[in-house]
Amino acid sequence: MKLIYSFVNLVLLLSLLMWPLGLFGTMFMFDAPGSETNPLTICLAISILVYPIPVLKGNAGFWKNRKEGSLTISKNYTLIGLIGPASILILITLLQIVCGGNFVCN
Repeated sequence: MKLIYSFVNLVLLLSLLMWPLGLFGTMFMFDAPGSETNPLTICLAISILVYPIPVLKGNAGFWKNRKEGSLTISKNYTLIGLIGPASILILITLLQIVCGGNFVCN
């Protein structure tokens, strides 16, 4: 099971290479009039902005405790690392459902 957690944490670390592209795209979220008042768009922009924090925190704890830590500790640090991608996916899904995929809800 630790091998799976190691793979997930490695993928999360590699996802940080794509983070600057998402960060660059956040400024285009607020182009449409009214998008700066949509709470889903604001939360999505904030979650993209702080994406590296949970990923790095979870990965640092996982790799530090990988050898001597228990399976529960490894799982918990992996879940901390998954908070960043999960929040972005949840907010994108909510934008699709509530606003029809637009950054402005009419």
